[in-house]
Parts: sequence; structure tokens; C-alpha cells
Amino acid sequence: MLLNEGEVVAKIESQYGSLLDSCNALHDVAIEIASSAVDQNDLPEFADELTKCAYAGLYAKACKQFRSIVLLCSNGLTEDAATIVRTLFETMVNLYFVLKPDYEYSNGGKKWNINSSSFDRRLRAQLYFAHTKYAFEKSARQLANLICPVSEREQANRHLDQLISDCNSELSAEWVERYRRGVKTCSGLDLRQLAENLGFSDVFYQKVYSLFSSEVHGTDIFNYVTPHESQKLVSVDLQPRVDRLPKVMYAAFVCFLHSVQIVNKECELEKDDELLACAKRCEGGFESVT
Repeated sequence: MLLNEGEVVAKIESQYGSLLDSCNALHDVAIEIASSAVDQNDLPEFADELTKCAYAGLYAKACKQFRSIVLLCSNGLTEDAATIVRTLFETMVNLYFVLKPDYEYSNGGKKWNINSSSFDRRLRAQLYFAHTKYAFEKSARQLANLICPVSEREQANRHLDQLISDCNSELSAEWVERYRRGVKTCSGLDLRQLAENLGFSDVFYQKVYSLFSSEVHGTDIFNYVTPHESQKLVSVDLQPRVDRLPKVMYAAFVCFLHSVQIVNKECELEKDDELLACAKRCEGGFESVT
């Protein structure tokens, strides 16, 4: 156990127990929505099996990420929770990419050129899976370059080239070239551009994603150690932390609520009243501790 872990966890329960309970209530509704979305006998009008696979998988991932964040914050491990907030933001953006109707695809305000006549949700689901497969293949090829004979490396490279060629039947050469250069999202845009494309403001990106970059990239060392003036001694923090819990939980709450709302809306699951009640309860909880 960490130093004073029992005492800190008890303090969190006393100070933030009501807030965490309200977040758990939102998660309970989200799980009901997940069951309904997956168990629908008839697919939503816009979806096929591939589209459903994409949004159902992303939504399940969001539910697990949010639950992880609540558990970590409940135990004072807010730095670790903050790293998951960033991945939850990415999951939310991908969910919107797959599910948002009438999406105007553009790059820097200019309409993006694609070969397909419609950039509908089915095509976006195809892009998501193509990117997933591409990322896997790219990693496999990099590994093959390290450990495989030349003949096997050439076979792996040809397999990847065929995948890109298949994608090119639906997409423009510009999009495929961005893939070759290692673009990091399924959209052909970087994450910040994609988030803005989907209607999330730059302020949202900064406050939810950029805010926690130091935890992910290992530049948050002073959360754990304090040097003394003599430079010969340091104090190491081996206790759970309480101070950042509201900020981390609020960022997670906003991302998760957006994720739940778009699945509920586009799959027509009619959980609006329950979600509104949970959202108001969470908002009240955050107001009471800030």
C-alpha cells in the first residue's frame, strides 16, 4: 500500500463520496444504454453490421475507461486517472466520427476530397477499421524489419501495400498519402483537427486533452518529488493525492457524457430523461466541491 493510503481514501470518501456516487449513477445508465444498443434486433436505419461493430466497440471502451477513472480517483490515484482521461477523449472523438450524421469532412476549413460519393457513417466505420488494421500492420512490419528474414519482410510490405491499395478505391490519393506518412487518426486529420471538425472547440481540446499531457509523456516529475534548496536531498511523495480529483473527474465526466449522449441519440434509445437527471446530479456534485 502507499503511505497513509487508508486515511487518504477515507478522506476522499468523506469529501467526494457524493460526487463519485453521482458519476457511478451515470455509469449505470450508460451500461443500460450499452445493453440496449448491442441487443437491438433491428439495426438503426443508418447502420450496417460493420458500423454497429465500430460504435458498439468504442462505446464499450468508453464505459470501461470511465469506470477505471472513477476507481482510480476513489483511491487517490489521480495522476493515473488523468492519463486515461486523454484516452477517453480520443474514444469520444472516434465515436463522434463514426456516429455523427451529416458530417462535413474538411481539412483546415477546406472540403476534403474523397473518391466516394458519400462520406456517410458506413464509410467512416470502414475508415476506422482500415486505420485499425493499418496501425496493426505497420507495427507488425516494423517488428518484422527487426526480426524477420528479408524474404518475409518483403511479403509483409506487399501485404501492407495491398491494404493501402484497397483503401484507395474509396479514398483520394491525398488521403492515402497521409496514411503512408503516418497520420494518427482514421480521418486523415490529426486529433486536434478532427475534434474541431466534429464541433468540439479548441478550448475543449486544451482543457480536456492538452491539460493532462504531462502525465502521459512523463514530464510530471514534480508531482512525485520535491528538491530541497541544498540540491542534495529530495522529498518523495508516496501518498495518494486528493487535490486534483475534481478537475480530473470533471474532464472525464464531460467526455463520457458526450459519448453516452450520442449513442443514445443516434440509436434512438430514448434515455434522455435518465441522462439529464444524471447530468444534473453530477453537475451539482461538482459545484458543491469547487
